[in-house]
Amino acid sequence: MSRLGDLENTIVSRLATATISGSPAFAVVRGFSGGNRPELREAIRREQSPAAYVAFTEELTAPETSDLRRGAKFVVMIAAKMLRAGNDARHGDSDGRGAFELMDLVRARLDLYEPGGDTQLQSIHEKFVDADDRVVIYELAYRAWPIFLVEAVLAELPVIAPRMIGTATDYLRLDVASASYAFVGDARPVRSLPIIGPAGAISYNVGSYTTTQFSTNAEASSSFPAVQIASTSDGGWRSLPVLIEDWCDVEDVAEVVVPVQAAAAASGDVSLRVNWEIARAGASGVIEGSAGNVVAGPTGAGDIALLVAATIAKSVLLAGDCVSFAIQRLGASDAADTYTQDLLIARMAWINFRRISL
Repeated sequence: MSRLGDLENTIVSRLATATISGSPAFAVVRGFSGGNRPELREAIRREQSPAAYVAFTEELTAPETSDLRRGAKFVVMIAAKMLRAGNDARHGDSDGRGAFELMDLVRARLDLYEPGGDTQLQSIHEKFVDADDRVVIYELAYRAWPIFLVEAVLAELPVIAPRMIGTATDYLRLDVASASYAFVGDARPVRSLPIIGPAGAISYNVGSYTTTQFSTNAEASSSFPAVQIASTSDGGWRSLPVLIEDWCDVEDVAEVVVPVQAAAAASGDVSLRVNWEIARAGASGVIEGSAGNVVAGPTGAGDIALLVAATIAKSVLLAGDCVSFAIQRLGASDAADTYTQDLLIARMAWINFRRISL
């Protein structure tokens, strides 16, 4: 079908399914040709009341048309009729619904509605059309505002028109209804949630560990807190509890990143593991879980690397969770750890979440 025909049918369907107290709001909803003109007014008067007509009126297509004025315009004509002459068709009574109530219903069904996901219905005006001692007719006008897709990231975020910036799958979009920006796909920026380790360290299985600091290449000694885990040891540190905030996109995977330092020149892979304990409102007890990663370690003496210790699966964490983390090296219990030297693990880390709104 045609683009305009699809838009008209969507609006008609949207109003035809509108209800008041469980009953259809309109007895008749149909498309009609043209806007306010004598033939339309006479036709809608003859319909069973209440009635609504949907009609396309115009669309500006010139290249110089600003974004604020683009989009096909439609009008919704509504007619309310009373059985007895002299009754108030604007407010209605026990014999029928009033025009003002129907206008509010149309606004509730159509304002900011997105037919097909590529346009958004923007209310333009409401106005009186015609009336006699039994019937009143009002007009509501809408613009089907395009949601523009722009390949380049703009220098400034759009603040008026509904826009999508990015690609078809990865974009930033202005949601006019909530006055916020929504991020989709890889367009979602990364935001880090810090994990802070206390002064103490933990030995998990065998071997030795040392509470220490990162080494420095400066004259003064370093005060960057760390725990040193031998190549044949399991050990690490446990964090203070951290709150998972509302902005975190828990419906996607999240990476736990930790700074590490080579105690001496080394080679091989490091096996890291992250354990967590979740205190969640409504849960019958603490929820435990873990994930790990094997990744190449830093090679030069004193070299610092930011390693992904684990990837937390989506929906494991929820906004509002209070979580305690433990980050460890499995130098003794995992044969995949082939790192040939002691490893200093910073007593802090962070979780990289994607943002979903701004």
